[in-house]
Amino acid sequence: KGIKLISDINLYLAFGIMILSFLVGPSVKIINSLINGFGSYIGTIIQDSLHIEAFGDNTWVNAWRIFYWAWWIAWAPFVGTFIARISKGRTIREFVLGVIIAPSIASFIWFAVFGTMGINLGFTEQMSMEALKTTVASPETAFFVVMKHYPLGSLLSFIAVFLLGTFFITSANSATFVLGMLSSNGDLNPPRNKQFVWGILQALLATALLLAGGLKSLQTASVAAAFPFIFVMLLACISLWKALSQETI
Repeated sequence: KGIKLISDINLYLAFGIMILSFLVGPSVKIINSLINGFGSYIGTIIQDSLHIEAFGDNTWVNAWRIFYWAWWIAWAPFVGTFIARISKGRTIREFVLGVIIAPSIASFIWFAVFGTMGINLGFTEQMSMEALKTTVASPETAFFVVMKHYPLGSLLSFIAVFLLGTFFITSANSATFVLGMLSSNGDLNPPRNKQFVWGILQALLATALLLAGGLKSLQTASVAAAFPFIFVMLLACISLWKALSQETI
């Protein structure tokens, strides 16, 4: 019940910060950016998905596209298991709507709101060159630097920090829950002591990677962990196709 409460708070705060940012930011430009971005995504999804800079510098592709694909692949095993666990009893239509379509729409809106707020400062020259250099050198500070230039910026920054903490808690909880299931022979309600042990191990591993090389080590570890799961996911896709083909209505 505690995690469910935190998850609900996450949802309300995430929508709240988006709505508030939309109101204090360049609202018309945000709407235009959302429409333009959605159109560009639909129009270039195949081309961009297969674009790997075969005859040019592939630094951007490696640092962004391949990294984020690897990141999500690395997350897929336990996230998929956790979603399957909490989706028991739902129809495939409900699953697709709640897990794929709704989050995708929310992501479009999220990036349109906060991305446009940042880009707008650059175009209107409201942000100093020093601030721009700071965001490039430390991308994790970009949100807070941008918020300084808008009304209620301190409040928005505070909500964002709170969201970071609660999102981390819910993500870590889902990971420990799934690891507890897998280490308990598939028990749908794994013992809390096993979840606690897995949580401690995750924290120690993350701390060790951060101390060893910061974000770069975490990125490298995620890419390395993702590679073997590519084949697992392909087999899972085949298994799903066969299961759906044999399912009778």
